[in-house]
Amino acid sequence: MKYRTLCVVLALPLMLGACHPEQETSAPPEQEVVIAQVDGISEAVELPGDRMPGVAVPSDAVFRRGQLEGVQVVRGDGTVVIRWVRSGSAYDGMTEILSGIEQGEKVLFPYDLTVKEGYKAEQKQ
Repeated sequence: MKYRTLCVVLALPLMLGACHPEQETSAPPEQEVVIAQVDGISEAVELPGDRMPGVAVPSDAVFRRGQLEGVQVVRGDGTVVIRWVRSGSAYDGMTEILSGIEQGEKVLFPYDLTVKEGYKAEQKQ
């Protein structure tokens, strides 16, 4: 019986790094800050009624990359970061978020492919 060795390289560090909110990245200080005019910024709100505790965001704030789902979160300083989430049910234009963000965090909506991590978000007037 013959055996062969196969070398496999996985490119996961960028994806896994974005899964941990405490390790969020922003634009390096030496780079010029880009200000993005966005259509809307909404807070993650508590789910109403007798449902399990959780939050909901506008459905058009949630985007997919392969099998991952994410939202663009606006931090307190206005910097945009991608946060990977686990979504639940969708109803009345809102999507339940089971994990990944907390009540009160701000998300961009609709999802804007042109707004990158590290950009500063300002709502259009």
